[in-house]
Formats: sequence, C-alpha cells, structure tokens
Amino acid sequence: MPIVSTDKRVGFILSSGRTGTVFVTRALERHLPGVVSVHEPRGSRTNLVLSNVRNLVGPGTEVVRTRFREGLQRRLDALPAGTLYVEVNPMLVALTDILADEVEPLHLVHLTRDPTDWVRSIRKFRASTKFRPFIDHAPFANPYPSPRPDGWWRASRVERALWRWRYSNERILAIRDRAASYVHLRYEDLFADDRDLQLATLGAAVRTLGVDDDVDGSWLDTSVRENPAPPGERVDVDPALVERICGPLARELGYTS
Repeated sequence: MPIVSTDKRVGFILSSGRTGTVFVTRALERHLPGVVSVHEPRGSRTNLVLSNVRNLVGPGTEVVRTRFREGLQRRLDALPAGTLYVEVNPMLVALTDILADEVEPLHLVHLTRDPTDWVRSIRKFRASTKFRPFIDHAPFANPYPSPRPDGWWRASRVERALWRWRYSNERILAIRDRAASYVHLRYEDLFADDRDLQLATLGAAVRTLGVDDDVDGSWLDTSVRENPAPPGERVDVDPALVERICGPLARELGYTS
C-alpha cells in the first residue's frame, strides 16, 4: 500500500542537481508558513547507491523500497498535523519508480538546467565539500544510466556527465503521468533577470506542491546563491557531444542551444 498521509501533505522537487535546489529548499521553509522543506535527507546517498546497483544488476528493489518507505514515514510521523512536507532530493532519480509506487498522491516539481551549463557546474561542484575529493572514484555514488551506453568505459567525465543529465531527466519524466500534479520548471527562469518570470516560476512550483494561499514572492531574492560551485578552470563542453547525447530531450525541455 502506498504511503497516504491523512493529516499532512507531501510534495517532491526532483532534478539532476545543480538546479538551485538548496536555494529552493531554504526559501520555501523560511517564507511559507506550515512548510517543512528538506534537502537530501539522511539516508539519501545510501538509497542512491543501492538503487544504482539494483538498476544495473537487477535484485534489490524491496531493500530500497523498505528503506525509502521507513525513512519517509519517520520524517512524516515527526511533523505536526497540517504540515506540508517538501522533499527536495536529486538523489531520488535512481528510484523514481519506487517513489511513484510509495507516495499517493504524488505532487512533483521537475527542475531542469541547460545541459551545457549544467555540466560545467557539476564538474566544478562534483559533490558537497566532505565528499568532493572522493566522489569521482566512488562506485555507484552518482546517478548514471543502466544499462551503460556503448563506449561508457572510454567516455570522458564530461561525456558521462551529459549521460547523467539525460538519464536523470528521463527518469523524472517517466513518472510524470503517475503524479497527481506535475510541473516542469527551468533553473534559468527561476534565476532570470525578469522579476515577473521569476515570480511566475515560483508560483507554479508552490501551487503544484499544494500551497493553498497566493504567494506574492516579495521575499524572493536570488542574488545570493546558497550552494555555489567552487572556483575552477573553465570546463569545455563540445556542442556536438551535447547534441548527440542530450539534443532531443533538451529541446523537449525548452533548451534550443
């Protein structure tokens, strides 16, 4: 039976990461009464690793399902009645099938970022500070497609990152029809110079999550980034590689360059 909360509401914000998720997490909880917003809650990385192994070799679904269900249920049980719980968690892309099975109704915000810009950001950031030195060498620690594409073992880190962008967004799109409410929003619109576009994007997100009141967004300030990538050398991304791996999906998601 799916997790159905009778006295709390539940929403999820999913992405490939590096889409402003830390900013969104903190902004929602700071400024929307009754909202508890959590970014990559404890156990998320372990669930990601286990799901990656499962997706590659087959067995393990029930282990991941039990861990996900019990973790989410504990977090919901700790909240007062009437709370809107929002989980902002890019690591869920490897177990979107389980998410769709276990949460009812599912309210889903899908955040994306231009693949070229995203690759530059993820290659600089790689992971949170404590994991950054190891993340490129830790098996199954990042979302990657299963089965692996042809030539995977010879692929550059940039090429693998492009596959990760495609895989993550394909996994989210695969469950959109199972959601009670779904919206696709772009990082570029949330952080645009156009204030009206910013507010329209924010409004679409909170309505999809189930915020009943109108949100004027007067508090929205994107001038300070909550989780910036560290400085580093420019990451070169071949446009032909982007087109080959991500082109059709990028256009479907509103990216034309």
